[in-house]
Amino acid sequence: MNISGDPQVWVIAIGTLMIYSYLWKENAAYRLMEHMLLGLGIAFSAVLTWDTLIIPRVRTNIIAQGHWMFVVFGLLGLLLYTRMLSPKWSWLSRYPVAVSVGYGVGFSMAMSPRPWLLQVRDSFRDLWVVRDGVFRAQATFDEWVFFIALITTVMYFFFTVPHRVTAVRVGSRIGRYAIMVAFGAAFGNTVAGRISLFLGRLQFLLHDWLGFII
Repeated sequence: MNISGDPQVWVIAIGTLMIYSYLWKENAAYRLMEHMLLGLGIAFSAVLTWDTLIIPRVRTNIIAQGHWMFVVFGLLGLLLYTRMLSPKWSWLSRYPVAVSVGYGVGFSMAMSPRPWLLQVRDSFRDLWVVRDGVFRAQATFDEWVFFIALITTVMYFFFTVPHRVTAVRVGSRIGRYAIMVAFGAAFGNTVAGRISLFLGRLQFLLHDWLGFII
């Protein structure tokens, strides 16, 4: 065992242990590190925004190129803070929110349909797969599973016909199972990703900090 003598490694290791102390119970060490991380994150974001967004916009777009419309956008953004300053003037914050939401919806309607339409087009599969003149049973089975899951999932959200009808009731039940399988796979993938992050922290503590050979 060869414990690290790097002060930076010690700070990171102690901070990691302070965060993981929440697994025991909520305590002062965890709250201290939580507040430190939150403060550092906000400060870093503020400095990064000032250096990489605000200052370049002022120098390049406003002063050099004369695009004074950015001043209007800046003033509109400042209206967001009226919600925190006074209840009397909080209604002014609705204007930048309305502009942002309207722009976002308009941009999405104009630019986003293509990816969704490509997904819809990709859902039309060949249910009888033949490749190089040979029938592919496994691929055909996979396509049928996809087709049944797609149709029954749509049927689960189809409320025009009452679910008392036998075909709709059975199809919607299969669709519910398909949704549960999809959500379970997504959740399992998320858990696997979190475990990989934990293993990275564990490797840092045991190898980089305490010097164990892993």
